Amino acid sequence: VQRYLRRRATQDLRFQNVGSEERLFSTLPRRLRRALLEESRWLAVGKVLVFEAMHEVNIKFANRVCCDLMQNEIVMPDDSVFHSGDVAHTVFFTTHGTGIYTPRNSTHEALLGGLTFGSAVARPADNTGMLNKRVLAGTLLCEAVLWVRWAHQGDFEVDSENQVFLLRLSCDEFLEQVARFGDVSMVF
Repeated sequence: VQRYLRRRATQDLRFQNVGSEERLFSTLPRRLRRALLEESRWLAVGKVLVFEAMHEVNIKFANRVCCDLMQNEIVMPDDSVFHSGDVAHTVFFTTHGTGIYTPRNSTHEALLGGLTFGSAVARPADNTGMLNKRVLAGTLLCEAVLWVRWAHQGDFEVDSENQVFLLRLSCDEFLEQVARFGDVSMVF
């Protein structure tokens, strides 16, 4: 019961914080608001080669991605972001906090081997014998959904002592914008 009450209070705070951020941004002039969103979100997005290439081809497209398509999400302790086998529709950029990625597909684990991705690092194996990966700020997850139909190959969860701040990018909305900005499609 205490755990539920703590979690509920934290969730209420999360919604309160997101609401106050939206109210603050709504008071800013449109150009300033978009400039702040683009600059802050580009820190996560600009590290990815394909997004950097799209930025070079069409800066308005990059602005549209950062300001209109990306959504903030705060994931609370003990919550899940996605599960193995679920169809993927979203690219995730971690901006703050630490989560745990656990591969659930043995082929996927064999391919990963000791490989790290983004700024993720290996953790001891869990009770399934699969190697967990600690996902740190700056890690890109699920980029494959932009190129192919994709089902998650593992679970991404937030441990009991952290929160994770994410930027979400919907694949469908992204591809719709790529089609609108014809010059950007050549990057694909």
